[in-house]
Amino acid sequence: MRGTRHRLVVTAIAAALIAASCGNDDGGSSGTGTTQPGPGSSVAPGASTTTPAGGGDQQDTKCGVLVAGIPEDFDVVDPHIPGGESPATWLSLIYETLVGVDKNADVTDGLATEWVISDDGLTYTFTLRDGVTFHNGETLDSSHVKWNLERIIDPETGASSQSVIAVVTSIDTPDPKTVVLNLDAPNAPLLAALAQQQRVGIMHPDSVDASGKFVQGIGTGPFTFASYATGDRLTLAANANYWGGAPRLEGIDVRIIPDATTRLNALASGDIDFAWSLPAQDAFNAAERGNFDLQENVQNRGNFFSINIDKPPFDNPKLREAMQLAVSRSDIALAGWNGYAVETAQPFNENSSWYLNRELRKDADIAAAKALVQEAGATGASVKITQWAQLGSDAEAQIVASAWTEIGLNVTIEKVSIADLIAVSVTEDWDVLYLWIGLIQDPVRAYNFLWASTGTRNGVAGGIQSEEMDSILAKAIQVSDPAERKRLYDQATQINADLFAQFYTVRPFSYVGVSKNVTGFEMGAYYVQYQGGGMTSACVPS
Repeated sequence: MRGTRHRLVVTAIAAALIAASCGNDDGGSSGTGTTQPGPGSSVAPGASTTTPAGGGDQQDTKCGVLVAGIPEDFDVVDPHIPGGESPATWLSLIYETLVGVDKNADVTDGLATEWVISDDGLTYTFTLRDGVTFHNGETLDSSHVKWNLERIIDPETGASSQSVIAVVTSIDTPDPKTVVLNLDAPNAPLLAALAQQQRVGIMHPDSVDASGKFVQGIGTGPFTFASYATGDRLTLAANANYWGGAPRLEGIDVRIIPDATTRLNALASGDIDFAWSLPAQDAFNAAERGNFDLQENVQNRGNFFSINIDKPPFDNPKLREAMQLAVSRSDIALAGWNGYAVETAQPFNENSSWYLNRELRKDADIAAAKALVQEAGATGASVKITQWAQLGSDAEAQIVASAWTEIGLNVTIEKVSIADLIAVSVTEDWDVLYLWIGLIQDPVRAYNFLWASTGTRNGVAGGIQSEEMDSILAKAIQVSDPAERKRLYDQATQINADLFAQFYTVRPFSYVGVSKNVTGFEMGAYYVQYQGGGMTSACVPS
């Protein structure tokens, strides 16, 4: 079979992006019949990129249990079912993916060490890693991968990646080490989708009962599932038989601490060793006292508001335009996030290959917004902002609410969990949703929210039903050339802007706090776990 063979940190997408950034207009797409080196890789083809856990100059240190504080409950510990953002990074320690991510969140080897993409982009052939066993002792083989992917594709499962993985029309397993995915059309984001933590984790079929309900967590990762108490904590134990070498830590105690100040105080006092999503200014002030260090949680991320364009009076574009004109991104960045945020109208940071060079309005135009509200006959209209409670900014929501009040609207805010927000979003009975999106390795994750055909258009999509939008986004996932994909996504962005539907406000800077007692941990691009590092190399003295 002809095609492009990929080893280690090589992917069709990553290679294409690198070629584009270097001025090579061939796109680096699959079907070239060549083996391409990964970005910055000095590893010989066929060698392992994974540093055995416990390596380095601290091998003799006896490591204990690391205690971490995170802002949101797990909702579910099923690696296929929708949940919040931060839990995914911890569940990835239990359930690994067919392809993984490196420190920069680029696709690299995972449970598969090698893959070949056919010239027409319709067949992906993966070779599984040797020596991988599930936590129950059973050896991983191709049938397990097939079972997991078919479960995700099945609409009855309710998997968050169903619409993306459903491009796979059939899965062949010619032998225990080989998995062949057959697609109905080329799909540029597929590899990135297969690396999404929590969404496509590979678990043993015994993790669910006969009805398909999740009952226990059996993965292949460096840590095993020990226990979970809703609203309290998830406990993990080291997997001594992990294929990459046993992690240095004895275990991890992940505590759910919704209040950011409480998390910060627990870290500063030494009650916890690791804190996720800290209030930046307070964290910097506390870190100066020397109890812990801060590491930036670098990522493509954007906070956004979606307006329900199908619901009166928001079906009037003049009202939606007024609501957006009234919002000052500068005020949100400064007052909503104490200056630890940058104004943005998109989810991609300036260093991303997907960043769009578009005009950015930073300040409000209250007079123009008020006039538009009056033209729309919407003065006094009620607006309810439904806010993602755990990871949103109360200050940001209040700033937006205050601006809308100033232009003549009657605004309330309701804070809910991500599960409740999703439940509301699939109805037509909502006004405005406020949340954020991260975990973006490929633009399809953000733009799916604007695509009616994905089934996610309700809620975060702002109710967009646009044939032109759907046509553009359908084409964008089949194009291998990243420059052309970027052009198409720019068009989709303009359609959304013309509809005054979903709008981004800021990209907050995000930090994790790491106790000075912890050694060996280095934050990757959003991920707690990445190949060769993360929590597998961390240690806290016992």
